[in-house]
Formats: sequence, C-alpha cells, structure tokens
Amino acid sequence: MNIVFSSDKKEYNTIKKGTKILLAENDGFNQNIELFVKFQDRPEILINKRKNQIHIICREISHYYRALNYAIHHMEEDEFQYQEHVCFERNGLMLDCSRNAVFTVEKVKFLIRTLAKLGMNVLMLYTEDTYEVEGQPYFGAYRGKYTKDEIKELDAYASMFGVELVPCIQTLAHLHNALKWPGMDKIRDSADILQPEKEETYQFIEKLLSSVKENFSTNRVHLGMDEAVMLGLGNYLKENGYKKGSLIIREHCNRVVDICRKLELKPMIWSDMYITANSTGGYYDLPENTDCSKWEKPKKDLGLVYWDYYHADTRTYEKMLDIHAQLSDNVIFAGGSWIWNGISPNYSKTYACTKAALSTCKKYNIKEVLCTAWMDNGAETPVDALLPGLVLFAHLDFHRDYDETILKQEFRNCTGGEFDDFMEIVRKIRRNCPWDSAQTHESLKKYLLEESNEVLEGIDRLSKENDSTNLCEELGDVLFQVALHSVIAEEEGLFTVEDVIRDVSSKMKFRHPKIFSPEDKQLAGL
Repeated sequence: MNIVFSSDKKEYNTIKKGTKILLAENDGFNQNIELFVKFQDRPEILINKRKNQIHIICREISHYYRALNYAIHHMEEDEFQYQEHVCFERNGLMLDCSRNAVFTVEKVKFLIRTLAKLGMNVLMLYTEDTYEVEGQPYFGAYRGKYTKDEIKELDAYASMFGVELVPCIQTLAHLHNALKWPGMDKIRDSADILQPEKEETYQFIEKLLSSVKENFSTNRVHLGMDEAVMLGLGNYLKENGYKKGSLIIREHCNRVVDICRKLELKPMIWSDMYITANSTGGYYDLPENTDCSKWEKPKKDLGLVYWDYYHADTRTYEKMLDIHAQLSDNVIFAGGSWIWNGISPNYSKTYACTKAALSTCKKYNIKEVLCTAWMDNGAETPVDALLPGLVLFAHLDFHRDYDETILKQEFRNCTGGEFDDFMEIVRKIRRNCPWDSAQTHESLKKYLLEESNEVLEGIDRLSKENDSTNLCEELGDVLFQVALHSVIAEEEGLFTVEDVIRDVSSKMKFRHPKIFSPEDKQLAGL
C-alpha cells in the first residue's frame, strides 16, 4: 500500500502507522491500494475511488480515518464518490475511569481506534483520583490508576489517530475517595467536597493540575466542579459562617482558573453549580427567557459544559442554551450513552435525547459536543455497550439529519450483525394478528413459562431418543416469545430488541475476556 500526500510530510508520519493498524484490523483486507490524501480547512469529507486508487480530502486526521474506514467497507465497488459535511468542530467521548472501572491501557486504545473510525476527535478521561500525582500516595489506592507513563503512552497513541486526549478531573466535589484518607481533613469541607478559601486547598489543586500539565500534550483541562450540593455547609460553615453558594463557587472557580493560567491551561467546568447556586432551584427548572444579568458569573473565557441526558424535547435544550449563552462565550454540550442505569443500557433514552439535543446544538452553532459514558452503580454494564450511542453522536455530526438506514450501515461497519429480517416478521404479526396485538408482558408470562417447559421436554427427548426436531422447534417458540416481549417494550418506549441483543452480547464478551480480549494481559476490559 502506498500513501501519497499533497500536503507536507508531518501528516504522513502521523497517520502512516495508524493506517496500517486499522487495515490490519480488517482480516479480509489484502488489496493493494494507493491513497492520495489532502488536508484543507473546509468542514467536509470527500472520498473518490477509482479502481485501486482512493483520493481523500478532509480537514483533519480523525476525519481521514473516518474516510478510510468508509472506503475499506466499500472496496467491492470499482468506482464511487462520497461526501459528508462536518457539523461540529469537536465531537468526542468522555470515558468514566473512576467508578470501579479504571480501564486498561489496551481497552482505551481500542476506544481511540473506534473514535478514529467514526471521525471523532476528542477523548476525555474522567479521573477523580485515578491518575498519578506526586506526593499523593493514596490516589488510586485499592482502585487502580493511570501512571504518568501510561497517560503519556495513551496521549501519543491518541495523537496518532487525530484524537485529542483531554484530562477531566475534579477540583471541588466528587472527591470522596481522595478525601477519606489520613491527612486530608485540612482541605475537606464535607465528605466529598474540598474546602474553598483555604491556601492548602489551592496548593493541592495546583499539584493536580501540574500533573495534568506534565503528562497530557493538550492545554485543555476539564476541572469538574459539578454537583457540590453541600458546598460551604460543612467545615467551611463552622470556620467562616454562612456565605451564599453563588459567591463561593465564583471565588473558588476564579482561584482555580488563575492556577490554570499560571500553568498555561485552558479550563472548562460543568455548568450546574453556577446555575443552581444562582437560582436556588434545580438545574433544569428555570423558566424560559430567564434573565441572568444579576447572577454571579464565571470569567467569560471559561468553558461551561452543559450536561443533559434526560430530555427528548428541543425546547428544553433551547432554553438551557439560551441561559448558557448569557454565562459564557465558550459553551460545550455533553449528552450521554445511557450505560449507567443498572445492568443493561437504555438505548431508547439515548437515541431520543441525543437526536433532540444535537439538532438543537446545530441550530445554536455549538462548536463541541461530547458523549458521556458514566459508569455509575459500580460499572455493572460492560463498557462496549456505549457504542450505539457513540455511533449516533458521530452520525449526527457528519449528517445534517438523522438517517436510520445510513446509521445502521455505519454501526455495521463497527460491529456487524443483522436482525431486521426476523424482527420485521414479529412486528407484522403484532400489527395484524388480533390475538398477538392484544398481548401484554403480563398476559404472556404463562406462555413463556409453558414454552420454557417444552424446551426441557425437548432436551429430554434428545437425550433419550436422539431426536432433535422437537428441541429445535421449542427453542424457536422461546425465541419468538423474546422477540414479542421486545416489540411490546419497543411500542411502550422502554427498550428494543437491539438493546436486548447488544446487552447480552456485551455481557458475554465481558464474562469471557480470555476469548474476546486475549491481548489484554489483565484478562478483562477493566
């Protein structure tokens, strides 16, 4: 394979190795091709294939890998032209590496390659106390952490694929696992919140940020500062008396931003504390056309990350983005792939909320969007379950409108698998058969039990009579029950058969790491 560049050699050196890695992942790819790549500052991707020559024009390295992945999966076509428009300057994943889920370096590299195939260019590592900080021996104790060398290794790997590795730490709340150790009482306000307005607190924060500065090549940093609901009501209250939360958050934020400027870092924070402290209400409870002119506000260059994983209506996003525009010139949106609500993901929620959110972000010309992958509740859901939501974020970046057919093709290029034919049969029966259309989860319980018992009888017949016909038939009846329950749940907006299949697939891979992740020496994706 030859790669020909019409631009300078630095891009060639950056992507040559990554290209070979992605091509090697496609076992059946053994064609000799010539790649002609040109980078230009335009928000589009152009792919032109003629026989064994592929011409790619794009804006940046991650977009090149998206184009390459598209070409790999259309090599059977002798000639084609394909074009996509880029809607967001930055689009990425925020990976939770703090909730009993400090992913191995190899697992993070897998996600980096996935981001590259999707054309996404940001990966945030959410690390509360799971990264190495000089003088903090308890960081990551009994939980795991990334060493400085591991972060540098990941940073270099991400850069090769055009992905910016961004630290996402905490400099106010969500620090229970750091503050519970001996010697931390001097900077502890309450169980998980740092005490503002103490010099020891800002010395501690500067150590955190110095570690970030040393190990990440980016100058951007996410400072956290979300959900500090007890801010100023613990040791701070005892020592200083009561002070309005809006004043505390503003002054604390200003101090931390000053440290960032000293270290030449560009910070962003979650926005909820500025809104709830000023309004004394819920994050999303403000009325439309809220006037924030008298609020305590952050410095205008501080990035504010508006997070919302809950709403399927565009009006909520419009209201919230209007409020954020009054608070910051740099607004970032964070939605989510719902893998944090128990042992299975919620894709119906993911898709409904993401489509509404990103369509509104396009309308408001938001420059950066993030797909969060929280691992609440002990990381019960396998991390690979985030992929459908992640693919949706990428799809809505490179297409002005949602197209289910194209989305399925893009997802297939990452995961494979077909189930539409079988599910359409079940949906047709559900629509047209009076008995099937009248059934509910509750009414079907006895039939599922009956069919399961008949499977047991089929197993007995196989053992005693060596007759597999009955077992095959009864397993089909159980499969139909699963499909019918899934279609009913889909009608109710609960989940789909895709959710069921992806959940069990992810679960099986998670439970058999020696088979599905043999390269992972720790024998798991965690």
